[in-house]
Amino acid sequence: MESVVKRVIVGAGGRPEQLAALRRAAGEARRHRAELHVVAAYGAGETCRSGPHSIGTLDLLVAQRAAATAVLREACAKALGSVRDDLSAVLVAVRGHPAHVLLQHADDQGDLLVVGIRPAGPVRGAFSRRVARVCLRHARCPVLVVPHHGGLTGCQ
Repeated sequence: MESVVKRVIVGAGGRPEQLAALRRAAGEARRHRAELHVVAAYGAGETCRSGPHSIGTLDLLVAQRAAATAVLREACAKALGSVRDDLSAVLVAVRGHPAHVLLQHADDQGDLLVVGIRPAGPVRGAFSRRVARVCLRHARCPVLVVPHHGGLTGCQ
């Protein structure tokens, strides 16, 4: 039985491994004629000392969402240039831990989840490898892990 990819979901930001994953995800979306969902997580673990219902908390969340959306736009511009007519892209900024946000978004068998990792060094790539590991372990859909090796910058 052949699987049909309807959506390609990728976590994106400004780090090189995320840009490499975004480029690969765009290629997969084109190949499958699927919709590309570019997702950024923000504000994980951050709390406001003034309480859960204060105006300061709302302002903080609005500012975090705006910053995450700006990062998404910048990442798309860096990795993809302008989005062409052959690619339908949706940008999504969600509050939470990156792995959990990606897993919640990629919740269907028709999804393909793309995550980038930086394999070099025990500290530099530790966070991206941790997110990839959680996604591989808990995803309900196929997961494509894209390694970034410093010098690779071309689109796929």
